[in-house]
Amino acid sequence: LVYNRKQSLILTGLFFVLAVITNFFIYKYSYEMNEVNLRLQPLILPKMAITHLICACAALTDFKRCKIPNELIAAGLVSRAVMYAAELFLTGEYFTDILKNDALGFAIGFIMLFVIAVITKGGIGFGDVKLFGVIGLMAGLGGGFFVLFLLLLFSSICSVSFMLFKKKKFKT
Repeated sequence: LVYNRKQSLILTGLFFVLAVITNFFIYKYSYEMNEVNLRLQPLILPKMAITHLICACAALTDFKRCKIPNELIAAGLVSRAVMYAAELFLTGEYFTDILKNDALGFAIGFIMLFVIAVITKGGIGFGDVKLFGVIGLMAGLGGGFFVLFLLLLFSSICSVSFMLFKKKKFKT
């Protein structure tokens, strides 16, 4: 590891705070304010908070045990189901569009990470694959692509820095 345990936990916390702030501004300034999004506005912050909490818990448990517990994935799915109930109440006839968008977000994220996990033969664990499925359900298609882009960008930066500091080799 490039960082010791304490430094890694501090960095995880900093990235968590940065992610919350970044997502707040992304939602605030990039959402097209149509009728559906105006109706869903009260749910955006709770949905973001739940997603970030699940991701932070996953990062910490993955850091400590190299495993993301299924209970955490289940908590994400249950949370999303509760959000769906609220969204159905708020959006009515537009609810099927939300379901389609989230299903595509789930499928894209889950399938892409699943393929990467199979190709890398365990380089990415299946807990990460399931977690990204939950992120896809929470963020939808556009948000899922954006998160995947940031994930790949951050992974690339970390990989290059590990190789530059000779902590890992290219094959690793």
